[in-house]
Formats: sequence, C-alpha cells, structure tokens
Amino acid sequence: MKKIFKIDCGLYPLGLLTILSGIGLHIMGHGSNHNTWEICAVIHSVLSVSFTILLAYHIHTHWAWFKHVRRSTINRKRFMTTMLTMVSISTVLSGIALLAIWGVNTQVGLLHYKIGISFALPMLIHGVKRIRIIEKAVCKADK
Repeated sequence: MKKIFKIDCGLYPLGLLTILSGIGLHIMGHGSNHNTWEICAVIHSVLSVSFTILLAYHIHTHWAWFKHVRRSTINRKRFMTTMLTMVSISTVLSGIALLAIWGVNTQVGLLHYKIGISFALPMLIHGVKRIRIIEKAVCKADK
C-alpha cells in the first residue's frame, strides 16, 4: 500500500479518538474528580499531538493539490476545503495555547472545545466523502 494511503488510514481512527476524548474531557470537566480529568487530558493531548503530526504528513503528501486549491480558492471554488483548513489551524493553535493553562473550566478550554467541535463536523464529512477511495486502495494493496 502506498505511504499516502497508510497516512490517510491512520487519520480515521486518530481523528475519531481525538474527537471522542475531547468530548469526554469536556464532560469530565463538569465532574468533581480532578484526577480522572487529568488522565483524560493527558490521553487527549497525546492523541491530539499524534493526530496533528499525521495531519501534517497528510498535507505534505497532498502538497501539490493544496497549492492548486490555494489558487482556486481565490475564485471560491474550494470553500469547504478552505474552511476545513482554517478551522483545523484554529483548533491546533487554541490547543497549543491551552497547554500553557492547566485547569478545569477555563475560558480558553471552552473556546478550544467549541472550535474543536466546529472542526470535527467538516473533518468527519471530509473523511466520509473519501472513504471509498481509501477502501479501494486498501483492497487493491491486499491483492
């Protein structure tokens, strides 16, 4: 299987686990057990860093396509891809800012949660639209 498809296959489970751990972290922030919240925060941080690294490789492998999208975005042909890129950058930057602040129920944490949810929806749509391409590549590699 090509490296590009291995990266794409890794993004699916890491993306879902990152979303689920983020939602779980938000829910645990309303509870009273701070130790459980800290464990979930570490898990979410590890998953998020792993997802971000893989996402950077994903963008790198599609760089020629991204350059084309950047040019065609000026003409508003790729609005959804542009929005996905902008929201993913915002999510990563707010997550980095959140690393400097350690505590439950901070305003930065709530902002990161909201941005993360707004990233999760288009990311899931993006992944679902491309799952058949990935399946074909995996099935072809197995033969």
